[in-house]
Amino acid sequence: MHAPYDPPAGIENLSFSAILQLDAALRRARQKVFGLNPLTDTLWTLLSELAASQDGMAFEGLESGPSKAMGRPMLLAVLAGLQEQGLVSGHKDAASPLLSHLRVTPQGFARLDEVVGTALVIARRK
Repeated sequence: MHAPYDPPAGIENLSFSAILQLDAALRRARQKVFGLNPLTDTLWTLLSELAASQDGMAFEGLESGPSKAMGRPMLLAVLAGLQEQGLVSGHKDAASPLLSHLRVTPQGFARLDEVVGTALVIARRK
């Protein structure tokens, strides 16, 4: 006799309500960790996109992907801010004046962990 099938835990098994609660908790956690700043969501978008990639991303990939709507000047400003905070490191290609490849630093991953941990605490309070 086989044991009953338990679907693997994962986001696809969360209810619609649970996903919305997690999203709200993540938003509040981002504000708590990064501060209440108009760029907080943009910082999170870029940082999480870079963290989700296997080995960082080329600037062109960021520019044409998740940050396409923000435009190049805003993208450059946000990336400069992330780099100044030590959350992202960039590598220059000799042929380009811009950073050609970006990665999340260990400090950046620590901040991501802090946001997710804070979000889980917030979500469990409900």
